[in-house]
Amino acid sequence: MKKINVSIICFVLVVLIAYLFVGCDHSSSSMEKNLDKSIDIDIVDTTQKISNQNELPSRVIEETETGSFFKKTSGVPFESKIHLIYDYAEYGDKVYHDSYIAIETENGIIEERVGDVDSGSYGDTMYVCDIDGDRLDEIIVHSMIGVSGGAGQYAARVYKIVDNEIEEIFFSVSSDMLDTGFLVEFRDDFEIVVKNKYTGYNKVFERSFGENYSGIYFDENGKVLEQSPLWLDSFREFIPEDRDGDGIYEIKAVQYASLYGHTDFIGNAVSILKYNSKTSSFEVIESDWEDAKTEDGSVSSPETTE
Repeated sequence: MKKINVSIICFVLVVLIAYLFVGCDHSSSSMEKNLDKSIDIDIVDTTQKISNQNELPSRVIEETETGSFFKKTSGVPFESKIHLIYDYAEYGDKVYHDSYIAIETENGIIEERVGDVDSGSYGDTMYVCDIDGDRLDEIIVHSMIGVSGGAGQYAARVYKIVDNEIEEIFFSVSSDMLDTGFLVEFRDDFEIVVKNKYTGYNKVFERSFGENYSGIYFDENGKVLEQSPLWLDSFREFIPEDRDGDGIYEIKAVQYASLYGHTDFIGNAVSILKYNSKTSSFEVIESDWEDAKTEDGSVSSPETTE
């Protein structure tokens, strides 16, 4: 009887061990399959900084943050690591690169290329915060995509995790590029006014500032010769700020502003943006202005009325 029991026990143990082994192997294979599709995020330590550009590897982790992108079955958010990755291999350049974001999950890594193929970057900044109030974080990537023209060209993208995929929900450089509402008006007696059609913001420059445009927008007596649009560049800053302390972040967006030519920089148009999840777009809720500095570092002091 004892012999039979021992045999049965041994048989059961062998079956259990085989089952566990196969189960672990299946889980491991699933993980490896997922990871094989992802970026090799272990190629460089996250804190490593390369001082010699000639020694720069083809792929580096530029930045690592922690954010709440997923919820447990109980509905409680939990934290995961997210990496901003630079890949220099495509261009053979030590500055221009492709960018990726990669999130570590319980089942491996999900990743997304920042921008389209052949749309690299000269530098990126990543922010992780909740902009739509669902208690889960969105990912903001602000990139310098061009260096010509003095001010540079920039792109801002916002990503959200949808059905375990990284989905782009906003791209600032698109056919329906966000209108921040800034306008300029020239008035007699060398008066220049910058205003915003959404917020009612109104800024009147000093008369001496308008006199610089005699022969362009004004005659020698200050009478307006013609009106002109205010030229605004892409968002040179796109920074999340929780301005009211409610845990839902607004965006401070800054644009280079000029008049008759790109070199005629007159200041920065500042917009505070609020994301509207119902319309899947940003709305301008506040406007401001940063004056252009003169050669000696001082700024003009225009009268401002709001």
